[in-house]
Amino acid sequence: MTDQVDNLVLEHLRAIRGDLSEVKERLDWMDVRLSAIEYTIGSLNVLSASDRETL
Repeated sequence: MTDQVDNLVLEHLRAIRGDLSEVKERLDWMDVRLSAIEYTIGSLNVLSASDRETL
């Protein structure tokens, strides 16, 4: 009986580990996308500021 419980617990832990791995991959990808968005917004702010200086 305890072997079945141990196997069940290990099965659930493996599933959780797999899900966690997928979440980490998605988070890494979202971090890359967010960095690109921040860079773009920063560039737009610099361009906007330089346009105001020329007026």
